Amino acid sequence: MLLLFFRRIRPGNLLIIALTQICIRYTLIIPFLEINGYVTAVSHFWFSLLALSTLLIAAGGYLINDADDASIDSVNKSRVTGPELQSTLKFYGIMLLLAGVITGFCISFFGNLKTAWGIQLFAAIVLYNYSTQIKKIPLLASLAVSLLTVLAILIVYTTDRAAMQVEEIKKLTLGYSLFAFLMSLSRETIKDIQDAMGDKEAGRKTLPLIAGIFIAKVFSALLILTVVGLLVWIQVIQQQWASKLAFFYVVFLIQLPLLIIAVKVFMDNSPLQYAWSSRLCRLVMLAGVFTMPLFYYIL
Repeated sequence: MLLLFFRRIRPGNLLIIALTQICIRYTLIIPFLEINGYVTAVSHFWFSLLALSTLLIAAGGYLINDADDASIDSVNKSRVTGPELQSTLKFYGIMLLLAGVITGFCISFFGNLKTAWGIQLFAAIVLYNYSTQIKKIPLLASLAVSLLTVLAILIVYTTDRAAMQVEEIKKLTLGYSLFAFLMSLSRETIKDIQDAMGDKEAGRKTLPLIAGIFIAKVFSALLILTVVGLLVWIQVIQQQWASKLAFFYVVFLIQLPLLIIAVKVFMDNSPLQYAWSSRLCRLVMLAGVFTMPLFYYIL
């Protein structure tokens, strides 16, 4: 049973969330604060609780989603989740959401990180209603997931009053947030194509079901090409090729894989192939996270 729950909370995704928040704080915010003569307003203890709160809410959302999507998963993933297991997943999912929100409340009022509880409460409400309500509203589900991905980054920035005083931190945080939003939206669109059969039976309103598979593929590819274009623009204005390590890292581990995904998604025609494209998107997102410690090392 423990192994089942461990798989259902998506440990790989939770690890990416944790790494993202750690990198944002320790290889972006704190170094730039020190360069500009500031000191972080968030202690290591309160940051640890902030990250824990985020992971609890994300894990709870995954359990609730699996409980609510049992009938869809039986079609898309051939995974049978009985009524008893559904109830158990839903119960523990709610408990994790509550634990995350309560932790966020404590962070806000005892650690004086004012924005934490509001963001965490919003995230918990979205995740609780994701499968039963949000997925029934056209296109909203993918946007909601992408927004939550961005909030996992922004919460580290907005809870540190000192960080908000430094313009470089603001620009970098917004840049990484935009990258996360576009990549997440593209990945969610690919996953919607993969799950189209089960979503159709459940009456969900995803882009592939509303506009068709081809339009969804075009939309996903355009998002990916937008990311590539923005990265090229940044490379040109910053003359990134002056640092060969950073330049080749971005080209070969982010831009080239993105171009491969943009082409591959048009060639995919089975759930397994779409699943691989989705995994590649996640790996590129992880590579994007690791640009933070890379640039910190170069600086």
